[in-house]
Amino acid sequence: MAHEELVTLLQDGKIDHLQFLMNGDHSQEYLAWCREHGVSPDPENAEFFCDMTGSEMMTLQFEEYESDGLWY
Repeated sequence: MAHEELVTLLQDGKIDHLQFLMNGDHSQEYLAWCREHGVSPDPENAEFFCDMTGSEMMTLQFEEYESDGLWY
């Protein structure tokens, strides 16, 4: 699934942060983080991971630049 699609689905509430991460570019990084912290992947710690790493902010910024015509 394209990154832009995942961002839209997350923003529209059609997928949660776990689905966003597992279907996106950060799945391996997230799974490694789960192993390091002894937790199972779930929506709550996926959201925490996004907040902690800034992954969500990067995707939101990308969409803002794209919609403003600033993305080249």
